[in-house]
This record gives sequence, structure tokens and C-alpha cells, in this order.
Amino acid sequence: MLVLVCVVPVLITYETFQLIENSSTYKANNIRVAVVNQDRPTQQNNRTWDVGGKLINRLRDEQQRDVHWKFLSAGAAKRELNNGTVDMMVTIPADLSFNASTALSPSPRMSTIKIKMAKRNNFFVRTS
Repeated sequence: MLVLVCVVPVLITYETFQLIENSSTYKANNIRVAVVNQDRPTQQNNRTWDVGGKLINRLRDEQQRDVHWKFLSAGAAKRELNNGTVDMMVTIPADLSFNASTALSPSPRMSTIKIKMAKRNNFFVRTS
């Protein structure tokens, strides 16, 4: 569980910067990312799994100079993505905790974290 909680934020951050690096030769700065946590904690083996909540707490604790995480509802995140207030939206799926709890079972299940980019996608060099 601890490994999963540590790895997921790293993967999200890595994927974000891979997208930026592969799309532009400019330095990325002031990237605004809406994070939607749809995960539902689950009880498995007398233990509560709240992977989405722990991920959000980790991102809050590790705010970076160049990436500004905004924690929003799905509706608010879509509005902000469409009106340009944020540059991308990351959605943590509802089944993340449940699927994480199956990691050591004979039939582990996967979850998909969705990343949606703003249509204008011109956030590579922002000075504001």
C-alpha cells in the first residue's frame, strides 16, 4: 500500500512532464492542474483503503514551483479546463482504492488515471 501511495504521485508527475517535454522545446512553468478525486475508500481484510485520499494529501504536501495542483469536483474541473483556468485535468477513478486492495490477490485489478489537456494547450511558457 505504501509503495502504491508513493508510486502513483510520481507516475502522475512523470507523465505530466513527459507530455510537456514531448510537445514543446520551451521550458514549462506555472502549469495549473485540476485534480479530481472520485475514489471511494473501501474496506478489505479489516483494513480501510483510501488511496485517492492519500494521493491528494501527498500532492498537497508536495506543491512544486512549476506545477500548481488544484483539487476540484469533476464539474468545476471541467469548467476550469474549458475556460482556461487550468491547463490539464487529472481524474482519479472511483475504483482506485478497491483495485489497489486486490494488488496481492490472484486476480489483481487495474485502475486508469485519466489526463485531459486543455484544447489550447499553449501553457509551455507562461509568465503570469
